[in-house]
Amino acid sequence: RLASFGLTTWTFEYAYMAAGRRAPDRLPKLEDVHAAVAEAVRDRVGSLILAGKSMGGRVGGHVVAEGRGDAAGLVYLGYPLVPLGRNEARDTSHLATIDVPQLFVSGTRDRMGPVDLLAAVATDLPDGRLMEIVDGDHSLVPRKASGRTLDDSLDDAVGAIDDWLHDRLGR
Repeated sequence: RLASFGLTTWTFEYAYMAAGRRAPDRLPKLEDVHAAVAEAVRDRVGSLILAGKSMGGRVGGHVVAEGRGDAAGLVYLGYPLVPLGRNEARDTSHLATIDVPQLFVSGTRDRMGPVDLLAAVATDLPDGRLMEIVDGDHSLVPRKASGRTLDDSLDDAVGAIDDWLHDRLGR
């Protein structure tokens, strides 16, 4: 969908995924893979927006905060602010050290990224914004009773990303 807006996109798997394991590697190993991919892509395309779903977005934020990923912006799709099985939000203080625009895209029913908590995080950032996807869960999937489809949610998310890119970065 992002490509349909004329955006060059690259996807990758972390090492644990490529090995067929379910449990993710520890954060430092995830960061190493993410930083290596970001560097390789940046070398090919120049300016780069790091975007990721759930853990991938969170890892991208850590990479940029550590100065290992030279990105023009960050997009978090379903930011996992509250880990499954927990009631407390993760520490997001590293996000405040990032000096590029950051967009959070979250479903209004996302238990891992409650929009009220994410709104507070985004507001505290130098250039943060939250886009709410109506009735979406952590994967932006709406309930059937809402009358919305996953395609509706994904169209809303991609439209919000495209608008944000124009507004914040001049695309």
